[in-house]
Amino acid sequence: MSYPLGVGSYDVYAVPRRGYVAKAEREKNGGLRISAEIEIVMKFMRDHRIERHALAAVDPILVKRAAPECRYAVLDAQGRIVLAGVARPQQDLTFSIPLDGKLPAGNYTVMAEILVNNNAMNAQIERIPVVMGGGR
Repeated sequence: MSYPLGVGSYDVYAVPRRGYVAKAEREKNGGLRISAEIEIVMKFMRDHRIERHALAAVDPILVKRAAPECRYAVLDAQGRIVLAGVARPQQDLTFSIPLDGKLPAGNYTVMAEILVNNNAMNAQIERIPVVMGGGR
């Protein structure tokens, strides 16, 4: 009884879950806001079903256990990586990628993926075109 892990502690390895970019939109400050969906495992008896839910609609305890994160890379027009990083969920359970002041004017492609429990296998990578203006 002194063992700290309980029943179901290793379920994330037996049934890995994935995350998806649901929507990407520009923020007023010049960044990029990403809304996500994650897979939730629904257990019943000895079976399970994987359901896809919007991150904002998932119970906060499950969100904490899932530890979602958004990994991103920004490519310039020549295909070179000019910026990369990891975004954690904000209060509204969206991810914010700061671009303002970090990139000169030009055309860029943001490649973003949502990871659940650090599962990067077969991740859906979303390509998001971004135009940075000279006045920003």
